[in-house]
Amino acid sequence: MSSAFQVSGLVSGLDTQSIISQLMSIEQQPLNKIKVQQTTHNSQVKAIATLKAAISSLQSAAATLANRSKINAKAASTNTPSTSPTVLVPTATADAINGSFNVTVSQLATSTRITSNAPLGTVVNAGATLANAGFRYSVTTGTVSINGQTITTDNTTTLNSLVASINGAGAGVTASLVADADGRANNRVQIVSNPGQSLQLGALSDTSNMLRLLNLSDAPITGYTAANTNSGVAASAGGRATGEVMPIASA
Repeated sequence: MSSAFQVSGLVSGLDTQSIISQLMSIEQQPLNKIKVQQTTHNSQVKAIATLKAAISSLQSAAATLANRSKINAKAASTNTPSTSPTVLVPTATADAINGSFNVTVSQLATSTRITSNAPLGTVVNAGATLANAGFRYSVTTGTVSINGQTITTDNTTTLNSLVASINGAGAGVTASLVADADGRANNRVQIVSNPGQSLQLGALSDTSNMLRLLNLSDAPITGYTAANTNSGVAASAGGRATGEVMPIASA
């Protein structure tokens, strides 16, 4: 059994409760000062964070003011009737000159294409490995580039898988097998690019003879780019599509 011990002022003549309370208050003063300092510090941190956010907002606003494309933004539009096909999509930068311009489209772009200029062989098996498919030339596997994208061939590659690799390379072209002049199926390769896009076959880094094997290294590239007239003055000449075939390796 326990009980609280307390000396009352009636017995001792001293107000011990008041004395103890005052002593406790004196001991509490350093802690109270620390609490006040902590509160002040927290307020300062909050004020600094608010100031930092305000400075960041000011910097963003200043950057927007310095960006001519936003302050001096311009728009372009056409008066093409809604019932007519869209052949021109205009855009304008901050440096564009204000005014109206007449654009007459005299020729739409067509797909750029290249086709083997000779049969690949007497009889070509598109499902056999390249070395055993019946090509006119011997096969050197490795890499070949089309519009900057690399296609890799090896000893397991077939003509069908090569065509699939070209189509899946992201080069913006579509490859297919077509018949030759004598009607023999799968005896020529045709590569067609997106409308208006140039076609570049081969690169200095190529290690295979795929262009020679497919009879594309000497084949002509056909197609047309768009032509238009700007305010009565020719702005871009239409004509044969640009393209390049770069044979790297041959057998």
